[in-house]
Amino acid sequence: MSTEETIKDAIDTLIRARPGFWSRTACGVTRSLGQIPALLDRNAYSVETSRTRILLIGGLTGYQADVDMALHALELFAGGGDSLSLRIALSAVPCANPDGLRLNSAPGNGTGGNPSGFYPPEGKFFYDPEDPEKRYLWRWICFQAPDLVLELQSGDSLKWEANQAAQSLAPGLAAKTISGEQGLLAALGTGHPDGLGTIPGLRMTATDEQLPRELGRLFSMLRQLDVLDRSDARKALDSRRNRPKIEIANVLAAAYGHTF
Repeated sequence: MSTEETIKDAIDTLIRARPGFWSRTACGVTRSLGQIPALLDRNAYSVETSRTRILLIGGLTGYQADVDMALHALELFAGGGDSLSLRIALSAVPCANPDGLRLNSAPGNGTGGNPSGFYPPEGKFFYDPEDPEKRYLWRWICFQAPDLVLELQSGDSLKWEANQAAQSLAPGLAAKTISGEQGLLAALGTGHPDGLGTIPGLRMTATDEQLPRELGRLFSMLRQLDVLDRSDARKALDSRRNRPKIEIANVLAAAYGHTF
């Protein structure tokens, strides 16, 4: 069975485990025109939902162990039943670099790109010859505007890291501030990503044995009221939806040449 089929089957199994909560989609395509598979919660784009919207990212590096950890985390969440899913709307991209995984070229994608490299991507959003995954991920995440992005990586020892927008969660997890080259989470946590607002981001590096306990710690925190507010990106999109019609018309006029 191919890598793509294995991930697809795993996602379909999860959907059957929680009927009515999840659907299978894709957040973009790779340079080889393969899908970047995603699991979408029914409230991922809902304005009214009171559930905390979390996006789980796995396999950004293209390593098999990272993909396996993301799928295991989703199984643990599904096994938590209503106590988790009624409070948390969890969506996921379990393998954000499928070509890197398939071609065994991790952390690259096989065409000179590196989806786990520097963010935000600059230009070439409609046709990048090397790194289309990075552009699809960036725009899909920003305009989904989750309240938290959780990246999982497999490692020999436990480490929690938080971006600037997630500092309120850091003490409860003993998380350090993300350092080094500005990757996906660091870029989401500062400035105005894609013209919107920041999105809190956490990265957990752990062994597979540590995963259930550490996810339990995080989900226990998030089930508490007021621990995590709507992300600034989500607030920015909500504000756009509430604009007066004349304001929207003037924005469109600037692009399409009519005045009102």
